[in-house]
Amino acid sequence: MVLNRRKAFKYSNTHNTRISKTSRTEIYPETQAFIARAVLFGNASQHFLAFTLHRGQSSISDMLKSIQERAEAGGFNL
Repeated sequence: MVLNRRKAFKYSNTHNTRISKTSRTEIYPETQAFIARAVLFGNASQHFLAFTLHRGQSSISDMLKSIQERAEAGGFNL
């Protein structure tokens, strides 16, 4: 008795690359320094920098909070 079977799929030829569903990217140290200087010295607002750099305002606020905590822990005066 002969069975009629389907041919196996060639997954490797039709496989699409996976696209990441998150838009998270690293904020480089140079950009962090620019943001910290602009906001802490009063030259720019967090909202303006978030709009200009295509970041969330909350991520800029969290980054500034961590920079201030590290500066206080290290004994630096901002």
